[in-house]
Amino acid sequence: QVELMKRLWTEDNVTYKGKFYNVENLTLGPRPIQKPHPPIWTGGSAEVALKRAGKLKEAEDALKHARELSKGKDRDVHWHLAQLYSTQKRYTEAVAELEKAHAAAPDDAEITYGLGQAYALLGKKDEALKISNDLSKRQDVYLPKEAAYLFALLGEKEQAIAILQKAADNHTMSVAELKTDPRLTELRKDPRIGELLQKIGLSQ
Repeated sequence: QVELMKRLWTEDNVTYKGKFYNVENLTLGPRPIQKPHPPIWTGGSAEVALKRAGKLKEAEDALKHARELSKGKDRDVHWHLAQLYSTQKRYTEAVAELEKAHAAAPDDAEITYGLGQAYALLGKKDEALKISNDLSKRQDVYLPKEAAYLFALLGEKEQAIAILQKAADNHTMSVAELKTDPRLTELRKDPRIGELLQKIGLSQ
């Protein structure tokens, strides 16, 4: 659909055959003022959505433009840029964006976990460990999947599995994402995770 829209914005008499849309000799008017076409935004936090966004340079450009408009004060823009960079393994850039997001929202546990994970992926284990310890002391934070992933990155597999097992005992619904979250691929290889998934009504 994106390819079709880009062609309609920039070409006359477009013929296109795709999975969802087929057009023949179609011309769209009036044309957008922005050249070559308006920025294209993509949304979503699932891995497949982020990979799709990562393939579109327009997504990164649009987020950078939004960052400029907000003068770097919009934590959500920094957060989404960091996610996009992480899917491309651009961890240095991801850390830079997450540090800004964390500075704008220091009490946001999801952003803080994301920063800790990015530190770990970048090899900054001391910084990641400090974040893990700080979050463990907070009584208002309960994000078991994010905590487990951070512990796994820090090489604390037993602690990661223990967190997920406790979450399963507490019937925490987000644990169901354990079956599909690609970040937890290595943890899923442990037979105890298979047992955990069966316990909450899923299977490997």
